[in-house]
Amino acid sequence: MSCFICSEKHFVSIANALKNALYGNTETSYAIEKALEIKRKDLLFEQMDEKVESFVAELNAENFRAYNSRYNENNEIESIDFKSSDYARLNELNLIKQLKCLYYQCAEDQEKSESFNKLEKLINNLQSEYIGNIPEYKELPWGID
Repeated sequence: MSCFICSEKHFVSIANALKNALYGNTETSYAIEKALEIKRKDLLFEQMDEKVESFVAELNAENFRAYNSRYNENNEIESIDFKSSDYARLNELNLIKQLKCLYYQCAEDQEKSESFNKLEKLINNLQSEYIGNIPEYKELPWGID
């Protein structure tokens, strides 16, 4: 299994997509809220942004630890400029894909952190919510007689 260090643009794109989704009242926002254990009703937007950025920064650190562990290196964790204007706008499907990419890159580390476990839960929640809204899926029978 190989791994790489994800770019700052990757992390900023994820953070912005999560923050933007949390501003709404959709199934996606509830899936994110549940996975990250954020109670939006109790937070100002700035506080919510800080929680998302903290989570994404922890994933960045997890990515560096996994890479260093895999290749027996000692790269220092680089901080993320969340104010960067260099990011990709991610729709829900692309967000899931980029989170799964990050998950794969972090899976090398032997000890899984709380942030890694939240990432796994976040991916599962978003995938479930996304698939549940596909019209073809909705039309399928529940059970087979």
